[in-house]
Amino acid sequence: MFESDLFISYAHLDNEPVYSSDKGWVDAFHSMMDIRLSQLLGRRAEIWRDPKLQGNYHFSEKLLEKISQAAIFISIISPRYIKSEWCLKELQEFHKRAERHGGGRVGDESRVFKVVKTQVERDEHPEELQGLLGYDFFEFDRETDHFWEFDKNHEKYERQFEKLAQDISKMIKRLGNRRQTVIKPSGKTIYLAEPASDMEEAYIQVKDDLQLHGHRVLPDKALSHNRHIREEVSGYLTESQLSVHLIGKVYGVVPDTESISIVGIQREMASEHASDSGLSQIIWMPQGLKPDDARQQTLIDELSNHSDLPRGAVLLQNKLEDLKTLIHERLNPPLPPSLPQTTTAGNGDHSPAVVYVICDKSDYQAVEPIEDYLFQNELDLYSLTSGASLKKHIYCLEQCDAVLLYCGNATDKWLETKRMDLLQMPGYKREKPLRAKAFYFSEPETRGKNRFKLQGCIVIPGTGEFPPVSLKTFVNKIKEYKGNGNDSGEY
Repeated sequence: MFESDLFISYAHLDNEPVYSSDKGWVDAFHSMMDIRLSQLLGRRAEIWRDPKLQGNYHFSEKLLEKISQAAIFISIISPRYIKSEWCLKELQEFHKRAERHGGGRVGDESRVFKVVKTQVERDEHPEELQGLLGYDFFEFDRETDHFWEFDKNHEKYERQFEKLAQDISKMIKRLGNRRQTVIKPSGKTIYLAEPASDMEEAYIQVKDDLQLHGHRVLPDKALSHNRHIREEVSGYLTESQLSVHLIGKVYGVVPDTESISIVGIQREMASEHASDSGLSQIIWMPQGLKPDDARQQTLIDELSNHSDLPRGAVLLQNKLEDLKTLIHERLNPPLPPSLPQTTTAGNGDHSPAVVYVICDKSDYQAVEPIEDYLFQNELDLYSLTSGASLKKHIYCLEQCDAVLLYCGNATDKWLETKRMDLLQMPGYKREKPLRAKAFYFSEPETRGKNRFKLQGCIVIPGTGEFPPVSLKTFVNKIKEYKGNGNDSGEY
């Protein structure tokens, strides 16, 4: 489909070495990209740039041909680039010809990549590049009003270059598969919040996954880091059915007109829209975050303890793949699995209440007499094996009347994960309150069991063989609720 993978557009002035011992910045960039992109693609990359000194000769047919035959176009932004009629014409021609040959975007991703070599104010960037986030190869110090460009030996150059090379590689692969894969629009829109710098890789993975399923992802261009940001975010959220927020160890940029970061602004506004319009909200953060910024540590602590988690929001602290799974389940609710069905209490129905019994595989045998006791007391059970999917686990939490979690040989980490699941139940699609929840702790004694706390939860200590009387309070609470037609209850 394309004869070259990459066309590099640059101002030749930016390739002149500052010191005689230096290699030109663009020469070094080109050489490194040739090697790294070839390694990522598993074949020799085809990269083209105009080696001539741009002068008073016509925009040649050869150059136009090379532009139209490139899969991806890179603009290396600098003060000279934005003043160069030649460079701007290359950019304009790529856009014009791309529209004739397959379009300038794949999903919501542009085939143009913006590499900012030298600091240039965003509003001075060419119109075609205004909406692109770009890859900055410099660092700006607001206190001194100076910036420092990265050369190829700088650590931050290496990280930014690697991110760029990987993103280009992904785009090339997607372009190569585009003829074989027809992605039908799903008609659903997701607000994927612009993250802090440490979450960019996870952001790209989630965005790619959503677009491959035909979903529209917003924002579809970079947010303004100024007084217009709230207006922009509000507009995007109004169009969305779900918002997703990736929280890492970096606090993020704080706009001049704001007191909190861009990450915080988006999360705050999504919570407001959730209250007003029913927008679903998922917040994800990896476990074990250790931020240097005290503001971010406070946020992580509040979210982990659910003191700053909006009602209706779900917090995940697990694998990124689990986040993708939950997003798709929210967008496409699964058909109920083969499990007992329950009905809302108080409507005259006398079907048995259903208890979801949760335990680790190491406690399967120990929990059997508990399940037998519950069944003998006219209660039905959800009881899933350790290999059950996250989809079924969430379904059980949404549909059950009560939850009993058994922890014997399971680790404290497993216990904390399940505690978090119960804390998140208000965010699941429950149509009725939970009648009772209990944690049954048997030997061995651990710090996690001794320190366990959860509001409204019955904690049952167990030693030796299972004493049926220990569950009497739990069972009575379920039956009292079932029998009196009470619509009140806890989540």
